[in-house]
Amino acid sequence: MSGWNVSLLRDNIVGVPGFLRDLAGYQKSKFTAGFIIKLRYLFPILAERRASAGTIGGDYFHQDLWAARKIFRRSPTKHIDIGSRIDGFVAHVLSFMDITVIDIRPLESNLKGLTFIQDDATTLARIPSDSIDSLSSLHVAEHFGLGRYGDPIDPEACFTFMQSLQRVLSPGGYYISQFQLEERGSSLTPIECSPQRPSRVRFPLADDIFCICW
Repeated sequence: MSGWNVSLLRDNIVGVPGFLRDLAGYQKSKFTAGFIIKLRYLFPILAERRASAGTIGGDYFHQDLWAARKIFRRSPTKHIDIGSRIDGFVAHVLSFMDITVIDIRPLESNLKGLTFIQDDATTLARIPSDSIDSLSSLHVAEHFGLGRYGDPIDPEACFTFMQSLQRVLSPGGYYISQFQLEERGSSLTPIECSPQRPSRVRFPLADDIFCICW
């Protein structure tokens, strides 16, 4: 459930006088007939003059750039990705090479250079063994088996996925991944922090959180 964005509401209210001032100034200026403003076409955007030029930050922003640069430097002949962000990492890779994307959900696209395979990543049944030289999955494995994306409920799905990775990667193949990690601390007992299983499961958010064990 979403709530009120008080900061955005404030910026919109503050932006009304400036919008009206700019509108009046435009109407008084000289323009050709094609640029006449009609009331039914007004679309006030009131808060952006107080906003920054963009957002550079967040884990996914830096993750997608980091991973795409890795692939660029390695320059494989073919790259396959499993479930990473289409509008982030996949888009970055498409700027310098073709990419094949695997996801359990459908994807409608006629984008040049993007090949899509609908498949369950935990089994990768449509992918032959020892066939992939370059592979990625960014913040993906921790979601498997929890139903978030329509996949079957399976507490062991993330480990089935890892076994499938071993099967499809060719000898000497390159795999790049990221997933949720936390260090063992006072909130976790030694048995909770195990390299054989996630340290905790956030089921409403549908992700496993793995732990670094020292």
